Amino acid sequence: KNKERAIINILKKLTNEMSANNIDYWMDFSALLALHRNEDFSDFSDVDIAINSLDSANMIFKIMSKQKENYNIYKTLIDEKLNYANVGDIKQICIESTVDLEKEEPAIIDIHVKFFHENKYKCPFGKFTFFTPASYLEGYEVIAYKDILLNIPLNSQEYLELIYGKNWKIPVENWKAGDYGNIL
Repeated sequence: KNKERAIINILKKLTNEMSANNIDYWMDFSALLALHRNEDFSDFSDVDIAINSLDSANMIFKIMSKQKENYNIYKTLIDEKLNYANVGDIKQICIESTVDLEKEEPAIIDIHVKFFHENKYKCPFGKFTFFTPASYLEGYEVIAYKDILLNIPLNSQEYLELIYGKNWKIPVENWKAGDYGNIL
């Protein structure tokens, strides 16, 4: 319950700031699964959000860094030359609730920057590059979660099928990164 409450509090601040600053975002990966399966975000290890602008990433980091309240924020930069992004670009922003790790799991919000390249949005993740067809991020639908309205990609169920396969509605016990269907 503490983790879910922390997720809600961080998401409210974050989505309010993104809305106030005209920053487009979409719920992604585990967060999108949770929304479509009617599960709590706290059932997953983190809440994934996608953005498609470095300027937006810099703005989010700056704004949320100033407002720190019971959370830590850090960014991960691209550390190798990619054909779709530059060394030093933000690839991820992580917002994590401050808790006693021996007693509870922190709420984690992962904001991934997706870079437009070859009619796809690409996102580095470890040794992988995830892709999102451009059509999914050319607009959004709004879905309610608890008392927050959140943006999800257009055709989000088709997107989930791309990522997790035809049986995405059924939780998989031993999921690993190599199982994703949107790896280049």
